[in-house]
Amino acid sequence: MKVPFDCEPEAIIGPTRYIGQTLPATADYPRPVDVFLGIPYGTSTAGPARFRRASLYVPTAEGRVYARDPGHTAPATGGVDEQMGEDCLNVQITRSRGGRGGGGGGGKVPVLVFFHGGAFNFGNGMTRNMRSLVAWAQADMVGVAVNYRLGVLGFAGWDAAQEDADANVGMWDMQLALEWVQRHVAAFGGDPGNVTVMGVSAGAHGIGHLLNAIPPATLFHRAILESGSPSARAVLAPTHPRPALLGALRGRRRRVDRARSVSELAVPADALRAARGPAAVGAGAPHAAAHGLLHARRRRLHPAPRGLGGGGARALHGADPGRVDGG
Repeated sequence: MKVPFDCEPEAIIGPTRYIGQTLPATADYPRPVDVFLGIPYGTSTAGPARFRRASLYVPTAEGRVYARDPGHTAPATGGVDEQMGEDCLNVQITRSRGGRGGGGGGGKVPVLVFFHGGAFNFGNGMTRNMRSLVAWAQADMVGVAVNYRLGVLGFAGWDAAQEDADANVGMWDMQLALEWVQRHVAAFGGDPGNVTVMGVSAGAHGIGHLLNAIPPATLFHRAILESGSPSARAVLAPTHPRPALLGALRGRRRRVDRARSVSELAVPADALRAARGPAAVGAGAPHAAAHGLLHARRRRLHPAPRGLGGGGARALHGADPGRVDGG
């Protein structure tokens, strides 16, 4: 259905006027919704920024930008996605059409931010049908589905000598998306003071760490964890023999594990994404619930988020090496 020009939904951030599209009500979707696809929330994560924390994206384009393509999803193992790419920090926004947040006036509406699952190794924000959720909601709302970095590109655990990389940047992507929501969701009709985060499996696991690390009501106000928690997985110290044993049993050479610098990993993402082993930073670290995931070993490179205490916290990631499931 082609939407007439005067009905095209829009959201203005700085000099940029994002133009979305309206999806009509159908038998399966009882209410129309406005959608804005591929809105960037973080700076480029390609090239020299591959293993570094991103910063908030600042729109610079003047005038109309059509937000009708979902953009890249994170390079991942398994499945087929013709739009995988390293510049993947984007959100897909769905809002009630004609309500308080969708052009109907009357103030801002509640916001739901969704983090997908996939064992921190695969998946994307489009795995949850946000159109259905918003269309069937009893009250007006804004839904935000987040893409974040995965696998070795998102959850590498660099040792203390690593100067040119940050650990577990996928978790920092999650926090950055919430910072973006606080700053910009009002442009889409959402209330930054009424944000609920929802995650399934790995997404819920990540939210659990955010709950441990971020002061209450700083970036979100309620949380829904579906089939995941920060203590749901064992976390192995970097010196634990199991990853090497599993690699030997599978007859695989762990070349990525032996890389001593990020420059040695300046290879196409397709060659890296199969290196799916997760990382625990800090020898002898206990399970993830006891320490904030966002706090990494080198304070100079990995400062603690607001409200996260010190005292030997380490950056942890607890997925089992080689595990293939929906976690």
